[in-house]
Amino acid sequence: MATPSAAPATWTKAEISALKRAVRDTDASMEKQERWRTISQKLATGKTKRECFNKYRELKEIRNKEKAELAEKEAKELENAKEMLNTGAPKGQVETSSVPLSTASPQEDVKQESKPEPEPEPEPEPEPEPE
Repeated sequence: MATPSAAPATWTKAEISALKRAVRDTDASMEKQERWRTISQKLATGKTKRECFNKYRELKEIRNKEKAELAEKEAKELENAKEMLNTGAPKGQVETSSVPLSTASPQEDVKQESKPEPEPEPEPEPEPEPE
């Protein structure tokens, strides 16, 4: 068995792929020590069962962190989408427009708004029927 070193073992991409494949293909119900011994033997790279276990744990932590970051990003995007549906602007942003809503001047807008609607003409009353 190799002696533990202070520096972590370096892993190639091929070794990492082989480790993932070996973990996937090795029965998870095996006793822990035997399972990692089997995994390290499948790699045939001289990596110890401890090195294999530590590397797999590191990869798993990285994957979990990436998943959490992705979930957080998606939650923020969903929150912004909901905010845009409610206000028309992303959270924290005020919607401004450099294009006027109307071509009329503000005074004309006020004049137009203050004009009363014309009343509809009353319907003529029907003529009485002759007796």
